[in-house]
Amino acid sequence: MANYYSYFDNSTAGQNTRSEIDDESATFGMGVSQDIDCRKVTATGEVKCSSTTAPFYPPVVTTTQRDAMSGMTKGAMVFNSSTNKLNVYSGSAWEAVTSS
Repeated sequence: MANYYSYFDNSTAGQNTRSEIDDESATFGMGVSQDIDCRKVTATGEVKCSSTTAPFYPPVVTTTQRDAMSGMTKGAMVFNSSTNKLNVYSGSAWEAVTSS
C-alpha cells in the first residue's frame, strides 16, 4: 500500500500530508483509502494495480479534456464523462469500450 501513496505525493521530499495526498488523488478519480496496491514495474515504467476488495477508478475527463491530452501511448485509459463510456487509446485514436 505504501507504493500507492507515493504516486500521489508531489512534494520534493515525499512529505505530503495524508490530506494533501487525498486531494491530489481525487484529481485522478481515485481515493487513497481504498484497498488498492499499485506498483511501478521498473523495466517498463508501467503502473500495475491489484485488489480483491476495491475497484480501480481511471481519471474522469470530458471529451475536450481527453482530446487535449498529449503523449498518449497504446493502452491509456480514461472514463469519458461526456459519453459515460470507458475510453482506451489504441495507439492512434481514442476508442469507446462497449458491451457489444
